[in-house]
Amino acid sequence: MMFMMSSFRAQLPFYGAGVPRQKDAASIKLRAGQELTGQDMTIPVAKLHRITGRVAAGADAHFVNAAKLSLCTRDDGKELETADISRDDGLFHFEFVPVGDYILKVVNARDVVWEPKKPSPNAPFNPMATQDQERVLQAFGDTSMPLLLDGDMLGVTATVPPDTKPATTATP
Repeated sequence: MMFMMSSFRAQLPFYGAGVPRQKDAASIKLRAGQELTGQDMTIPVAKLHRITGRVAAGADAHFVNAAKLSLCTRDDGKELETADISRDDGLFHFEFVPVGDYILKVVNARDVVWEPKKPSPNAPFNPMATQDQERVLQAFGDTSMPLLLDGDMLGVTATVPPDTKPATTATP
């Protein structure tokens, strides 16, 4: 039995009797033609939390405006959720995170500007297409940090080191 909690930013599956990790779910054995009815799943909503924060970089520890983050379980390294820094508020957001011990990984941290994308003369007009393209001003190194979650964590700061790779001009 599986249930999926989701929002516009995240989704988290629950298994068996309401556990978020498949390895912790109890097995149910049925034979061909058997049915199992009346089973309830309890979702521990009070034990699901939010993590928000920023990524600091460079010698001045300024906040970058683009990065890819992942939240992995510390014991087996399984990825629970991924997030990007939101262009709207400059923060990363993880929702529906169960109490636990995690590693927050940050990759592809960068300072960017978004520029209007020049439409192709042969392409049909599509109002839903992304009208901006990203231009990287400065790229930074990757990092990871431990997080012990027992409640909402708002305002987390992950610090990435300077990167020696040259910045690229555009990201698809």
